[in-house]
This record gives sequence, structure tokens and C-alpha cells, in this order.
Amino acid sequence: MINVCAICLIGISRTRPLLNCSNCVTTLRSLSFQRKISGETYLFTHEQNKPLYKTAIDVRFIVENLDLFKRSIKARKIDNIDIDQLKLLYNDLRLWNSKETEVILKLDDIDRKRLSVADDELEKLKLLARIYKDKVVSLEKEIHEIVASVPNLLDHDTTQDSGLKVLETRKVEGLPVENVQKLKEHDNLAGYLNILRQPTSGYVTNSKGFFLTGAGCYLERALIRFTEDFLTNKGSFIPMTVPLLLTPKIIEGCGQIVSGERSPVYTLSDDFNYMNDPICLAGTSEHSLVGYLMRASIQPASLPLRLTATSPCFRAELTMGRHSRGIFRVPQFNKVEMVGVAKDSITGELLFDEFVSIQKELFDAIQIPYRVIEVPADDLGAPAYRKIDIEAYLPGRKEWGEISSCSNCTNFQSQRLHITSQSEFVHTVNGTACATPRMIIAILENYQRKDKSIQIPRVLQQYMPEFCRDQISAEQPGKIDKLQGLKFSKLSFKKKPHYIRKHGFD
Repeated sequence: MINVCAICLIGISRTRPLLNCSNCVTTLRSLSFQRKISGETYLFTHEQNKPLYKTAIDVRFIVENLDLFKRSIKARKIDNIDIDQLKLLYNDLRLWNSKETEVILKLDDIDRKRLSVADDELEKLKLLARIYKDKVVSLEKEIHEIVASVPNLLDHDTTQDSGLKVLETRKVEGLPVENVQKLKEHDNLAGYLNILRQPTSGYVTNSKGFFLTGAGCYLERALIRFTEDFLTNKGSFIPMTVPLLLTPKIIEGCGQIVSGERSPVYTLSDDFNYMNDPICLAGTSEHSLVGYLMRASIQPASLPLRLTATSPCFRAELTMGRHSRGIFRVPQFNKVEMVGVAKDSITGELLFDEFVSIQKELFDAIQIPYRVIEVPADDLGAPAYRKIDIEAYLPGRKEWGEISSCSNCTNFQSQRLHITSQSEFVHTVNGTACATPRMIIAILENYQRKDKSIQIPRVLQQYMPEFCRDQISAEQPGKIDKLQGLKFSKLSFKKKPHYIRKHGFD
């Protein structure tokens, strides 16, 4: 009798006492988590009126390699980081640290050796110790304000300008779209097939929220199940169900800005604060997966570590215009994410190449035409040392659109979240396995037919129900017929929308 591992779903013998394969059990048991963080290299992260949290950002490395970081900042076109000031503050910190240490040693000698010292002299030393400590803490906070915004270094393959660098292009012959003369965009096709609805009024959700119905919902589920099975068959990924409510220190530790006008992070109201910390909605399960490893010490035998999770993602998308129409850029969507942890830079680069290969295998299996792009420096996020985007060709839009990305973050995240192996900071890699809205767009536009029906890619057909296994068409029978009879009227009010948003209905 064969059963499956409760963690990675790989078949194992039922005669074993545990329903977990030895690989998953050994890997998860090897993780040890620190309860306390100590060490003089740690710096405070600081936000006004928020609790302090220590990170392990190597300030000395930044100061000693100032030119490399200046080059990275310039290439990324970041103009609000005064990195030269960092060196001055760091030198001041060392000076005041030495003064504080000298006074503490004197007080320690007095206490340990029971030396006789005048009361006024003892009080003077204690006062100096408090003054020096306050100065050190103040400098640490100033240093952190600069260090927290310093991005990662750049890989030598990363282009320094905004020019497009295409590494590879894959074409697919024989797609249904080749026989269509009047090409339709995904929102037009989905509306005709009644598998997508986006309420434009904004009274159900915001203007970019959407509903998938009937065959559209089944198509999304098929994409998720196919991707999860694909990763499971690789045999090395540990699947996880992750929390979607995260504290800012996890999100910031992964390199994402939480506050600010242009932040894509949704923050809950103060009523939901936890231990004086706000709670945010996860924009990607990458943050949850990396956050799981916070303060973890990983045994070398467990590396490289590969994790995956399927979850909703919440992003306050601010971009509008024709490139974001339909469901290409939405505030909530489902995504299958991959996260890898490697021991050092060499194994990190190998893991990065492996994740990119997995992404290409997935899109080859679904038979989507795509190209692989080297993301230029000025389009990189702060944690990325190198990033690869994969763009699908969308014939209805007559343009390429990003469907996946993969980033090598080196030890940028592990320094901020204390993830180590043998006292060395590990390297992290993350990549999108399947972002369902954009994959649905790619399938609708590449598999459309003359009659506006959609052919289902062969690898997804086993996950689709009988009534839409081979195709999605407007004439299909199914349980969604009742939805097709619904008529939606446009809301109209005498008062202007901005008044309603402010004062409500009366």
C-alpha cells in the first residue's frame, strides 16, 4: 500500500510509522530558531513610535565597498540616499563606541576589584556611560535610516542602462490564434464567454477587482493544480500554507517598503495592531516563506532548501492606463511562488538558474510563446542582485507582457532577518511559478478561435470538468447558465461620487 508524504506529497511506503518522507522530516527538523539576538554588529531598525528590532546589516562592508554601492545606487537611478554621510556616521559610531567601552571597563574594574573611588568620581563615570550610550543609540538610528534604504549590489550580467536585453525567445507553432484574423483582447473574449466580470462602479470592490465564473474559475484552478503537481514531481520542493497577515519587519526585511505614498502594501487600521506593530496584507507568499525562516539556523546538509506556497496576493496597484486594462494589473490575485535558500553565492547562482529553468519548463508545457529578459538595473527592486523576467506574447494586445520573474537576492534578506547556516548568512532566491491572471490572459489570447471559443491547453485538460475540458465556448451547458441571465444596471446618483465617498448614502 502506498501513501503520500503529508508535507511534500511524494509517495512513500505505508509501513513507515510517519506519513512524512525522510527528506521533509530531516529538513524541517534541522531548522533551529533563535529566541534572542545578540552581538555588537547588529543595528537597530527604527520607525517613529514603533518598537525597535535588531538586524545584522554589515555596515562595515558597505563602508569599505562604498564605490560599488555608489555604482549600484546610480545605476538604479536612486537619488535620495546620502551614502557619503554613512561613512562619517560610521566613523563617529566607532569613536563613541570606544569611549563607551572605556568607561564601562572602568566601572567593571571598580565593581570587580572593589576599588575605593570617590562618590563624585563614580557618579561622573556613570553619567558618562549614560551619555555615551545615548549617543551610540542615536548614531545607530541615523545609520539605519541610510542603511535600510541602500540596495543590493549588482551582478555583472545586469545591464546598466534601460535598454531591452532579450536572452532567449521561444515560439510555439500551430496555436489556434494563427487562424484568427480579427484578434480579440482577453477582456473582450472573457466578457463574451461570461467567465470574467469587472464591476466598474467600484461599489462591490475597487475598479480593478474582478470575478471569475464557471469555466474561468475552473481554468484558474487547473493552472494552480498543474503548477503544484509540476513542482511536486520535481521531488525537492516543500509545500507550505502560509499566513497572509504579516508585520512590517518581515516585509521590510525582505526589501519591500511598507510606508510612503507609492508603497504597494495594504496596511490594516490601527484597530488591528499587534504589540504596537501594524499588520499588513502579504503582497506575495515570498515574504511569508522567507519570514518563516526568520532567526533560523539551517544545517548545511539541508541546503539548498526549496519551498513553495500558493496564496492570494494583495497589492495596492497604482498604475492605470492601457497596459493595465482587464486583469493584467489587479489588487488581488492568486499565485504559486517558489523560494530557495542556498549556502553561499555560488550555490545561490546555481539555484537561481534552476528556478529560471523550471519557469521555462512550465511555460513550454502549457505551450505559451515567451521571451526571457535580463531586467536592467533601473528596474530592479532593492533586494535583487540579478533579476530575470519572462514575458508572454499577447497577440490580442499585440505586445509582450510579463508573466513571471525570478530574483537572486544574495544575503540581502538573510542579514535583515537573521537566517544563517554555520554562522554565515545564507543566500535567498525567489521566483513566480504561476501568477494566474496573467497566465489566463496568455491562454485566452493565444488559444482563441474564429468563433471566440478558447481551446484548453493539453496539459490542463485533465484538471478541467467535463463540460469545458477541451474548450470554453459561449454555447456550453453547465451550472453557470443562471449567471448568464443576470442583467446589471448602471448605478446613477444625483450627488457626485466624491460626495458619496466622503458622506455615504443618505
